[in-house]
Amino acid sequence: MKKGVGDDNGMSMASFVLGILSIVLGIVIPLLGIISGIVGLVLGIVSQKKGYSKLSRKGIILSIIGIVVSIIMIVLSVIIIKNNPQLLARLQPLQGAE
Repeated sequence: MKKGVGDDNGMSMASFVLGILSIVLGIVIPLLGIISGIVGLVLGIVSQKKGYSKLSRKGIILSIIGIVVSIIMIVLSVIIIKNNPQLLARLQPLQGAE
């Protein structure tokens, strides 16, 4: 059976949406950006193996971008916190409160 333009399934769409979401969350909440990016990547790969290639390929690309953005934001956050002694001193009491 030939797959046409309108044959993209729900997994392809979910991968695409999760890819976009992972980019947005990667900026705001990087951990959730990584999680949604990984789920979107897996859905995109599974969907592409089933033959739905157009939207799933876009979902895979967006998910990878989201994962990279999330990792960059985490690294930048660690660098900023490490290099700012005042901020580090403010965060110290919060560790004891847990």
